[in-house]
Amino acid sequence: MELFASVVNTKHLPATYSLLKQHIPTILYSKCFNEENYPFFKEVRKTEIGHLFEHILLEYLYHLKLASGIEDPIHNGLTKWDWEEDAMGIFHISIDSGYKDHHLFKTALENSIWLTFNILNSRA
Repeated sequence: MELFASVVNTKHLPATYSLLKQHIPTILYSKCFNEENYPFFKEVRKTEIGHLFEHILLEYLYHLKLASGIEDPIHNGLTKWDWEEDAMGIFHISIDSGYKDHHLFKTALENSIWLTFNILNSRA
């Protein structure tokens, strides 16, 4: 993911929490592994946009799979960045979703882009 914005952290986007709560509230209780061991509802207030995007994508994918009748559709993700190696705003996001999920993944990706775009525009 290459973020073409000057803001790379949600600490500069105070509407993030409320927009997530409005559009996909269950994300606030998703599992999150981070250096501080914060629950996601706390981490979301001060995290990198790529990490936020990973969680949004995982949450949309989860709900789409549930709606299609798949029980307990758990996926994992990992976001890495190294702004000494890459340009500021580049994130490497991995999601453990396979080809059999491609139709749902596409929809989850589109929804995630839309919501992230709205979060980024909430600063304006």
